[in-house]
Amino acid sequence: MEYTKLYTQYLQKLQEKKIYRTIPESGIRTPTLDFSHNDYLGLSKNKHCLDEGYRIAQEYGIGSTGSRLLSGSFPLMTHFENQIALDKHTEKALLFSTGYQANSTVLAQLLNTKVVPKKTIVFFDKANHASLYHALFISDVSYKRFAHNDINALCELIEQYSDEYDARFLVVESIYGMDGDKAPLEAYISLCKEHNIFLYIDEAHATGLFGERGYGLSTNHDLSGIEYCIMGTFSKALGGMGAYIASNTHVIDYLISTCGGFIYSTSLSPFLIGAMFSAWQLIPQFEQERIRILRNAQILRQGIIQYGYDTTHDSTHIVPLISHSIEHIQSLYSLLQNHGIHVSCIRPPTVPPNAPRLRFATNIFHTQEDIEYVLHILQKA
Repeated sequence: MEYTKLYTQYLQKLQEKKIYRTIPESGIRTPTLDFSHNDYLGLSKNKHCLDEGYRIAQEYGIGSTGSRLLSGSFPLMTHFENQIALDKHTEKALLFSTGYQANSTVLAQLLNTKVVPKKTIVFFDKANHASLYHALFISDVSYKRFAHNDINALCELIEQYSDEYDARFLVVESIYGMDGDKAPLEAYISLCKEHNIFLYIDEAHATGLFGERGYGLSTNHDLSGIEYCIMGTFSKALGGMGAYIASNTHVIDYLISTCGGFIYSTSLSPFLIGAMFSAWQLIPQFEQERIRILRNAQILRQGIIQYGYDTTHDSTHIVPLISHSIEHIQSLYSLLQNHGIHVSCIRPPTVPPNAPRLRFATNIFHTQEDIEYVLHILQKA
């Protein structure tokens, strides 16, 4: 068996489908306008965050030296977790090294059939992140996917399947990174209360930009009547790396004792803990910036619609330009690049085969003039 040949043949198929991936050359983030990154509030180079990270690293070192349960823990981590729990209106929080690690291992552990009944079903939004799919696929539970943000489809699934299962979970994101739309959280929470469903919310793209003082959309809702778990990241609006899980004390204590992604992974570096704690505390100060970011996104969204392109109709900082043709999307991507505008070109399997897109992520650095320039180029196309 020539294994390398098999891989090479598969890569050729990806090239034919125009979904072959390569790592961009260094310096790709040097065009005039950059809509490709998730540093929404510009905190990745914030001096206060850098200084705090450096100060903590000077005290504890470059790396944490081990997993949290062995050598990789120090007091600031607990202080950070306590602050997250306070700001998220939960009893407790737990730090993780990445969002992918948190989602894929935490959700899988919550669905562990050695703990929950074997007759467990998960209701799962089709647009959920790959890390959530990962958890679903390695779990020994039944699942039913429903059309993105479709409450009626979800209600039909709940009515059809709830009676034959002993436990039910609903897995959603509060803001979807590829579609730039919000989940109907109020309706989800109501359904979870009515049917005793455990709600898992991914707040990666909402953290820092939405909700009470910018701490995520979940903070706008009363979750006291349901079982829930919330994940958020530090790699988007906080400009760094890492993630958190927020829930009640029993769920967090359960994860500390059972979640492999927490137990067996080296914890976040002291520098990142210092920098991200600092960034977290700065979030409430960006209220006017959040308003400006969303205003610019809305101008961009309206212009995309005006010039005959397809997009989603919501009010977030993420604006997709959706096509049915990979060739068309790549043509627009090249055009924008040639005019000093960098965006994310998203192709299958990240998005459906018939919906490749350009993903515009508006951020604190963009002005209304920048948005108008982008629209001018799109109009010419």
